[in-house]
Amino acid sequence: ADTTYNPNLYRQAANLFHDVTTIKKFDKRTRVMNLSVQLRDGFTGELLFNEQFSASGIWNTREPIGFDSPAFYKTHYGKQVAQLTEKISREVAQVIHCQPFMASIDSQPGQAQILLHGGANNGLHAGDTLSLYQLVVVGSNTEYQVNETRLVKRDTRLHLSEVYPSHSIAQVEGGSYLNGHYLAVGE
Repeated sequence: ADTTYNPNLYRQAANLFHDVTTIKKFDKRTRVMNLSVQLRDGFTGELLFNEQFSASGIWNTREPIGFDSPAFYKTHYGKQVAQLTEKISREVAQVIHCQPFMASIDSQPGQAQILLHGGANNGLHAGDTLSLYQLVVVGSNTEYQVNETRLVKRDTRLHLSEVYPSHSIAQVEGGSYLNGHYLAVGE
């Protein structure tokens, strides 16, 4: 670390050579950031996104500065990290944008009116209709304590009668015997 902030004459000459030329391959000031990003569905655990990202840049400052500080983003390496995080943000947002709205519900068998854990803050409106999927956990026949979660679409639908910011009241259409764990899914 001492050579980073207090380079000797040889290192100063080598740094000057790399600064003047476009040859960066052997520049000892190169820093690398590698990230592995995974995005999973919160209900089923299904892997929606799994990518490796990498960025490298020259750490050309002679003063110690903190990561994620304004001074950090003025360095060549900081600019590369900023571009990488913007790229990751765009890719994750694209995956999330393509996913349907899902919310869990509170229901009891035979109940015609249920509570939906989603509301106006999620873009729902009174009069909306949502499909109902049953969350089914199936154990493996060959592996101990290994389960697979599936969503099974049911003919039953939910009609939102009252919508509040964080929750809604829905009427069950096409059947009223809900036994198990269900999710309401927007289409």
